[in-house]
Amino acid sequence: MCEKTTNPAWCQECGITYFKNNFSNWTSGNQKIDEIIKETQMNSKFPVDFVEWIPPEQLEQVKKINQGGFATVYSAFWKQDPISMFGNEFKRTKGIQVALKSAFLQKIWKRSPVLRCYGLTKRPEDAEKYMLVMQYVRDSDLQNYLSKNINRMSWFEAKLPILASIANGLKIIHKEDTKDKEIFGMLPFIAPEIINGQPYSQKSDVYSFGIIMWMFTSGSLPFHNREYDLGLQFEIFNGIRPQIIDGTPPCFINLMKKCWDPKPENRPDSSEIYNEVCSWYYLKNYKEFKASDKILLSQDMQNIEHLVAKNTSGSFLPLHLNRQNNCRNDLKPTSAASQFRGK
Repeated sequence: MCEKTTNPAWCQECGITYFKNNFSNWTSGNQKIDEIIKETQMNSKFPVDFVEWIPPEQLEQVKKINQGGFATVYSAFWKQDPISMFGNEFKRTKGIQVALKSAFLQKIWKRSPVLRCYGLTKRPEDAEKYMLVMQYVRDSDLQNYLSKNINRMSWFEAKLPILASIANGLKIIHKEDTKDKEIFGMLPFIAPEIINGQPYSQKSDVYSFGIIMWMFTSGSLPFHNREYDLGLQFEIFNGIRPQIIDGTPPCFINLMKKCWDPKPENRPDSSEIYNEVCSWYYLKNYKEFKASDKILLSQDMQNIEHLVAKNTSGSFLPLHLNRQNNCRNDLKPTSAASQFRGK
């Protein structure tokens, strides 16, 4: 392990030096794309949050597998694989299957948070256009991925890198001050102030991130045992939150509860969240996460009635916010603790 870091999987300082020394050995042929790639490499804190230029000749067995309104998707075999750190050296080991997706470059970090983006390459049928080279999995939806893989996902190898990727994407979206106000649209992910008809803020997204954090401990949708109706909407506004799963690391619980605090001003911003998740990855609170792995990885997360309520209803109703179905605007959010105390 490098002496400059506490994490055996990645040294940020060594990584930056490696990438800098390699800048002259590649180009996409497009200055803007080169700058995007270099920016991710110079700011990488994880072995999964940078992208590379992948020459088309390194991709074999390219096959179109899907085409829709938003992207054309190919599968391919990358003769190499992503750069990894072994001791003090950076190496590649073997080839891997990847997915190629056409997408707007400015959306690079706004795509599926489950799938790692390895890099960029040129489009097979049009060398003037570019594609993302992404991890190939059958279950690219976050909910499906977690539900099928949660009891095989350890914190340091799987959960924290994915959460850091989501947090990094949220941080970039907030830095860009995007006008997209519908990042998370299903009822349990919507902040109580939005339910009450208040204007969107970046702290509304932070609330949603807190709910996503909970999914990484349960492998299920929040409140999956009941309909997503006006009754649940009212209860969320009045402080109900998903039940904490046994074995969740205390530091994780602390950040999660801060994110879903009923008062937006009490929630951390996206940069604070990203930095905190990164600190966990670099072995802060190491013992808490290792102890959590022993508990959570031994649980049958497909049948967790002893941890959260069993799903008795398969009805998931999308919420369309408007004045007709908002809760009363004169109500004030209360904390979950106050709700359970009957205050």
